[in-house]
Amino acid sequence: MFRTVALLIKSAPSSVNVEDNEEMNPIEYAIASGAHVGIIKEMQKASRYCWRARQKREGWKKHAEYAQYLQDQSSPSSLDSKQLSWSNSAA
Repeated sequence: MFRTVALLIKSAPSSVNVEDNEEMNPIEYAIASGAHVGIIKEMQKASRYCWRARQKREGWKKHAEYAQYLQDQSSPSSLDSKQLSWSNSAA
């Protein structure tokens, strides 16, 4: 499980901050499901790093602006064909 989470964080670091329609992010789901504390801490570390890097790059943004940015980044149209073919073959 640790390797899977590490791979996801490495591949898409901002994904730990993406909220769904119920305004929950992967960290909250991990906590609710009883995930190992080590996994949660790694996700929190990635979240913190992502936030700090973005703030340094772009300055402070409102939550709604950041949420829209993350949704745009996670949309299928933002993936290149190599990523799509890899994810289809891994399924």
